[in-house]
Amino acid sequence: MFKIVIVEDDKEIREELKILLENSGYEVGVISNFEHIAEKIIEDKIHLILLDINLPNKSGYDICSKIRTKSKVPIIFVTSRNNSMDELKGIC
Repeated sequence: MFKIVIVEDDKEIREELKILLENSGYEVGVISNFEHIAEKIIEDKIHLILLDINLPNKSGYDICSKIRTKSKVPIIFVTSRNNSMDELKGIC
C-alpha cells in the first residue's frame, strides 16, 4: 500500500488531510513530535511526505535537506506562505 506521512503542527489541518487521504485509500501516518523527523521518515520507508514549512523549533526546509541526504522520497510542502523566495526554497 502507498504510505504517506503528514508533518504538520496544526492539529485541524493534520487531521483533515489524514481523513481525506485515508478515504482515498492511502495508508497515512502523522507526525506530531517534531524531534528526529528525518530519521523516522527514512526508517519507515515512506512513499510521500506532506511537510509544513513552519514547525515549532524547526524549519520544513531544514528537515527536507536532511531527508535529501539519504532519500529521494517525494516531498510536497504544505504551507500558507506565498512569496517567491518560499517557492524557490521549496525546490529541494
